[in-house]
Amino acid sequence: MGDPQDFFDKDMKVKYSYYFLVLVRQSERVWQKIENCFMLLM
Repeated sequence: MGDPQDFFDKDMKVKYSYYFLVLVRQSERVWQKIENCFMLLM
């Protein structure tokens, strides 16, 4: 419980999940732009 390594692992998991969420949101925006381009081409 009080192991520093355990705390560090938890902290890293939170950071990585946060970065993952940011990446997902950015890729969503990119996909929307691509879809808009396709709509214009159609």
